[in-house]
Amino acid sequence: MKDGGIAPAMSLLWSCISVVMRVCGNMATNLWEQFKGILPDTPRIYCTIDQPLTGGRCRVTTTGGGSMVVLGAGQAGAKVWVQDGRIIGEAPMLQHYDIEV
Repeated sequence: MKDGGIAPAMSLLWSCISVVMRVCGNMATNLWEQFKGILPDTPRIYCTIDQPLTGGRCRVTTTGGGSMVVLGAGQAGAKVWVQDGRIIGEAPMLQHYDIEV
């Protein structure tokens, strides 16, 4: 090499490699953060209203058989989405199947 030997070339190569590693590392982190950003913080649960209660609350049952009291109004037998302890909307009438593996 004419202009100073191998040391400047190695320094330039190392600089390029470290830039690529930084960019790729940030890209992977950013993709993960973007993916997490589209997921809800708390799950949305498919429930059936068992019994309307006073004070704008209802007792609901999940598809797994769990029961809880949530905020929101509705009629007994209605299918609803529950998130963060609140009814957030009506849910479609879905068929439930248990499959053993």
